Amino acid sequence: MSRFKRIPVFLLAGLGAVFFAFQVPVFSPLVQQELDKRLEEYRQDQWRVCKKRALEKASLEVDSLVIIWAKANRDTLDRPSRPDKPQAPERLMPKDSTPVAPLFNGKDTMGD
Repeated sequence: MSRFKRIPVFLLAGLGAVFFAFQVPVFSPLVQQELDKRLEEYRQDQWRVCKKRALEKASLEVDSLVIIWAKANRDTLDRPSRPDKPQAPERLMPKDSTPVAPLFNGKDTMGD
């Protein structure tokens, strides 16, 4: 076959594919009911995931806004200054005036 004779074959195949692509499939009522049920479950799951993501993002945004607001509205009234450190107490010297001497004499204390 020549090149130009193949073109109508491809055009007919393309038209047939387009024709069948836009037809709505017809299912039995039982299959349609199960399909509708599964589609609704999928939609609900996607809605839950979307809602969870939105709440997480909103929570992060609100937390950062609360922190910024708290830093901006800090209590700026004059606070009393810290009290001065107390003086160290006077050191009392012991009243014993005996000179320091060894406790034992040079002999072995165990009696050896």
